[in-house]
Amino acid sequence: MKNIFEEFPAPSHQKWLELVEKELKRPLEPLEIADSLFSDPFLDQEFLEKSTLTKSKEGWVIFQKIDITDDFQSANREILEVVNGGANGLRLVVLTENYDFKEIFKDVDLSKLSLSIESSSDTFKVLKTLDEYCSDSHQNNTPMEIITHNQNENYKSLKPQLLISESSEKPLFQNLSEILSEAENIGIQKGKLFWIKLNSSENFYLNIAKIRALKILWEHILEANGADKPEMKVWVNIKNTNPDANQAAIAATQQAAAAISGTADAIEIDTLDYSSDYPKGFPERITRNIQNLLWFESHLNKVDDPSAGSYFIEDLTEKIKNEIWNLFLKNR
Repeated sequence: MKNIFEEFPAPSHQKWLELVEKELKRPLEPLEIADSLFSDPFLDQEFLEKSTLTKSKEGWVIFQKIDITDDFQSANREILEVVNGGANGLRLVVLTENYDFKEIFKDVDLSKLSLSIESSSDTFKVLKTLDEYCSDSHQNNTPMEIITHNQNENYKSLKPQLLISESSEKPLFQNLSEILSEAENIGIQKGKLFWIKLNSSENFYLNIAKIRALKILWEHILEANGADKPEMKVWVNIKNTNPDANQAAIAATQQAAAAISGTADAIEIDTLDYSSDYPKGFPERITRNIQNLLWFESHLNKVDDPSAGSYFIEDLTEKIKNEIWNLFLKNR
């Protein structure tokens, strides 16, 4: 038998394109993914620079927000319920100047959790108090990660990782370029660990590609500086904009799947707004279970870069990457 590729030569991209346009009876037009961002709907591998991302650990952090008030016992019950329900990250918003971490974290194994700390008054004081609690020889209970905007490093046990947040008011590429510049300053020049916090949108493909573009560019920056760390970690925040809780749950699932496909390292979904007719804790549980399903049913936690190899995603990633990089170099 003759070589099949000699007998049936592979058609060129141009030949395929001609057939597509013949069927459509019009020229094939690029797809507008976002404002001033277009992607070719008909691609093959000869046009693409393939990139595969790897993560330092399996899965992602499932964050859930906890408000800390003067009722420490209530906060403790909520934390235990959240952790037992699948969350491995707590975003603690401290709304009081009096807090007792011994009560708040009673029976909680912090060594298996990532914590993000925010305070309505003094974040440094909160971190200092938490540091004293974790340093207590009788506790030996230090969080796996501490994420905060506070840059003070004067702690015994805690090693805070700085949080760089995306602005919702700036154009997309400018926003991502400034994030990359700040990451270079913190990660390369200062040698600190950091997280990027991105806002999700209803644009599925954009959600995937912008995470991948930032991470690929960060790998280039590390390589240019002869470094292999720190890793860029991305936390995606999914806000609920639909007043109907069930529709919001569907939208949040789609956005969470996009974030995971883009290699997000942490995801927080705003608690779904179910009516007071439901029992206490129900909205939080349903919100949390969106990520539990993606983890335990879809097994996306076992895949490093779920969207790698998709010509469409690779092309979109490349276009976003080039836009960010051009602005990054221009503003240096």
